[in-house]
Amino acid sequence: MTLVVSWMRQGIVVFMIICITILLIGFLILYFKTNDPEKLKFADSMIRMIVGFYIGVVTGLLGIPPT
Repeated sequence: MTLVVSWMRQGIVVFMIICITILLIGFLILYFKTNDPEKLKFADSMIRMIVGFYIGVVTGLLGIPPT
């Protein structure tokens, strides 16, 4: 039973990271293709948030405590 739960947990984590990466790619495309200043500001904000999330995930996996 524990093996199944562990496998499902890893699958969910991988699925979420893939979805967030797809969103990051979409916002990068929006950032470089748009001329609308509001969309540009929104894409910039979302890219910063997603990159911050990835930095948090990596430091969490490495066991580095937050400053």
